[in-house]
Amino acid sequence: MVQDVSNALVYCHRRGIIHRDLKPQNILHSNENIFKISDFGTATDERDNTYCGTLDFMAPELLCRVKQSTSVDCFALGLIVHLCNEGRLPFLLADGQECDEMKTKCSYEPPADMILKIQEVTRN
Repeated sequence: MVQDVSNALVYCHRRGIIHRDLKPQNILHSNENIFKISDFGTATDERDNTYCGTLDFMAPELLCRVKQSTSVDCFALGLIVHLCNEGRLPFLLADGQECDEMKTKCSYEPPADMILKIQEVTRN
């Protein structure tokens, strides 16, 4: 999944297109075991800094309403990878609410077992 989505993002980003709403619901899985990105309704070229997307998967620059780049899609993909590996998003408080302050400061330490899982997958 990560390889297919990464390739699709590279294709878009090389053409100056930022998706800006990458989330699990916008990743389709075909019968041929290919993953594709869907819903380009909020996609834009790199000059547009409109605030949009799904809050849980927004990058810090979207939350802070500063200049956006292709990194917003990379950040969202990282959140999706975390969700797939850990079953939850990384910036959650004890009560299950997402903490925007933790996200905007990128206050995050990945679980050690997740690092090992990713290392194992990337070796194969």
